[in-house]
Amino acid sequence: MYTSFDFTNLAGFVSAAVFAMGPGFGVLRAPSIIGRQNTKLMVLAGERITAQRAYELGMVQRVLPDEDLLPAALALGERIASHAPLALEVGKRMVNRGIDREEVRHSIEAVTMLYSTRDAAEGIRAFAERREPHFEGC
Repeated sequence: MYTSFDFTNLAGFVSAAVFAMGPGFGVLRAPSIIGRQNTKLMVLAGERITAQRAYELGMVQRVLPDEDLLPAALALGERIASHAPLALEVGKRMVNRGIDREEVRHSIEAVTMLYSTRDAAEGIRAFAERREPHFEGC
């Protein structure tokens, strides 16, 4: 989510430029984030980009100085960890799988399952009582 670069550092994919594609998980997701043409430029031509360009393309959410990276990452982790574990799991799965016609059915099933959990009841109760929820992951 976060990356630490001064603006002279470069990012890129292992590419055809060095005749090594590897498993290519970044390459598989890149077109949906930065577009096919930018992905092709980086993969096929071995184009490397600055951290600022990676930010502009949406590859990273923030570019931070080295000294700010760890505190920002820890704060984000704490914020995420304070949410309902099952809802996080389902939300992450839904985002990573994408939403098409089949996924709509899956999404409805997943949300229905979530609302039947004790965590859902606790979240609603905590909201109504204006307090922090205490999630158990069940």
